[in-house]
Amino acid sequence: MKLKHQRRETKVIPLNPIRIERELSRFPVHQLAKRGSLNVDIRGRDRKGREFRWMVAPNRVYGEPKELAYRIDTLIVNRRIEEAGKVKPKVIKLGSLRAICRELGLNEGKAVKNVKNALRQNAHTGITAKITYQSQDGTERSIEGDFNRYSVIFTGEKLSDGRKADAVYVILNDVYREVLNNAGTRPLDYDYLKILPPSSQRFYELVSPQIFAAIKYKLPFARYAYSDFCTYSALTCYTDASKVKKQLYKITLPHKKSGYLESISYQDTIDEQGRPDWWLHLVPGSKAFAEFRQFALKQDSSKLPSLEIASEKEGRREVLPSDEGTEDSDTQELFQQSFLCDLIKSIE
Repeated sequence: MKLKHQRRETKVIPLNPIRIERELSRFPVHQLAKRGSLNVDIRGRDRKGREFRWMVAPNRVYGEPKELAYRIDTLIVNRRIEEAGKVKPKVIKLGSLRAICRELGLNEGKAVKNVKNALRQNAHTGITAKITYQSQDGTERSIEGDFNRYSVIFTGEKLSDGRKADAVYVILNDVYREVLNNAGTRPLDYDYLKILPPSSQRFYELVSPQIFAAIKYKLPFARYAYSDFCTYSALTCYTDASKVKKQLYKITLPHKKSGYLESISYQDTIDEQGRPDWWLHLVPGSKAFAEFRQFALKQDSSKLPSLEIASEKEGRREVLPSDEGTEDSDTQELFQQSFLCDLIKSIE
């Protein structure tokens, strides 16, 4: 059967991109669950069969890094890191606490104390990691050890050269800085990140590689496991379908309203422990196509191919790779449990 396609309108809307490193950013540091505390200790094997581990150990004095600490990391620290240039300096200036509050849209008076504590939560959260990744020059690098990502120096405190800090600074840990200087990056829409609630923002960060790949390969939808989303967001993972849909309705609603997602559907499955799980089938919307057009295709717009995606209603079986394997290894990888780093690298 010939596969039908639907055209997507892709208006050229100026985007404000932010490029984030794509190795450590896929792992969770912050607790985004509204209630309780979740233990972040992820172990498994990557696509090449190598063992990996990611464990997060918050500081008891300052508490777990939660939504505010997450917003500071992703909207303030990551932006300053990007602005620092290709080779990241060890010391990066963030600005005053009040300026950070204004940038986050918070009341300067009430939020200053909370922002200061959230910065301390980020700085004092320990990470145990064992990860292998491919650097930008194609060499294989590894991280194995215990570290925190950065230290924080507040206004008036002493910097390493003896000067008094005129603002808030972060001092990048050597392990973290090495990743920032060597790992590949991927783009996100910074202005879009800023308007999303934290859980919806994390959803966008995690599924965007699959969304991009689905558009590139003209697949009917991107696929992402519900349990993986919860694991890599430090969110409560439910096994009751009604609770799952209620949880994801709130998280995906901003993406439907913005046009990033056209629709979402669910396919029953089970996780590695035999518990109920769901594949999320995510149909990209007009905003996703606009991002793909601007971020992934660096050519004269007159030479770009038309951006189409296979219709959900027809041809789904024909475009899904079989479980037995396929000659198109790139397409087969779209449906494996990985973050598609090699595919995203190929379209950047």
